[in-house]
Amino acid sequence: MDFQGLPDLLASGRLQRRVAQVSSDLIRATEETTTGRVSDLIAASNNDPARIAGLERALTLNNNQSGILDVSTLRAATTQESLEIVQGAVESFGPELLASVSINDISSADRKAAPARDAFATVVAALNARFGGRTLFAGTATDQAALAPADQILAEIQTLTAAATGPAAAIAVVDAYFAPGGGFETTGYVGSTTDVVGVELAEGARLDYAIRADDPQIRGALRSLALAVVGNEGSFGAADNASRLTVLEASAEAAIQSTPEVIDLRAALGVAEERLDVAKTRVSGERSFLNQALNAIVQRDPFEAATEFTALERQLQTMFSITARLSQLNLNNFIR
Repeated sequence: MDFQGLPDLLASGRLQRRVAQVSSDLIRATEETTTGRVSDLIAASNNDPARIAGLERALTLNNNQSGILDVSTLRAATTQESLEIVQGAVESFGPELLASVSINDISSADRKAAPARDAFATVVAALNARFGGRTLFAGTATDQAALAPADQILAEIQTLTAAATGPAAAIAVVDAYFAPGGGFETTGYVGSTTDVVGVELAEGARLDYAIRADDPQIRGALRSLALAVVGNEGSFGAADNASRLTVLEASAEAAIQSTPEVIDLRAALGVAEERLDVAKTRVSGERSFLNQALNAIVQRDPFEAATEFTALERQLQTMFSITARLSQLNLNNFIR
């Protein structure tokens, strides 16, 4: 039996196995260069893959929290814009109307009060504002309007004041409508009396910042404008100029009183917005830390990966060249 070719066969086998190993390493280096991540995560984590899973889970929770805070911030900003409209409707209206009433100038008072109906409609529209398909001021009834249509509310109020004799009775009717247990709670405000659940800023820390359209401060603004409509349009019994001035004076005083109340609402919401910004900054910092911790385990240095890829590629090319030369070694080539 001839064993003369056995060493060559063994060498060829070793070379083929080495080629296969280098080829496998080259594929790995290619993947790591492309993805920027090590391919053997178990080895990279010191045989503790739970570390990677824990960091990835923490990042997922962090990203979810970040998204919730982003949406909450935008909802708060939209709420703030609506309250700005409410404030604007009564802020200058009250003092200007009171100035006309104080000199018993019914013509001037009527001019100041004439926009009240449109202002009431503007405020109602602002309080029916939606964000992301959800109503902002309707409590948990986010799928429906917070307030009935403005014309419907004013029509109901004027139907009630029509039976009132004199300005005092008309004012009392409007006051009763917006008071607790009044008509506003049954036909004006059509949202829920339950607040939406607040946003979680951190574990054990929840922020409740939602405002409902039936809050007393908002009722005050609506009441002042409704009184202006009743006084301007004389929708009550014995509505002469003097009695209308009395109702318009009550309207002006109500507007002046409600202005700082709406401002207080906006200030409280502003504090909530600041807390949301602080929470967003904290979550962003946590995300950076978690990314750094995860990258320290799974990230592959791009320069090192490219250097290894180049070295393996050259090594494989050399092996292919040697294999090609060995395949050409035979007796005829040798004795030429």
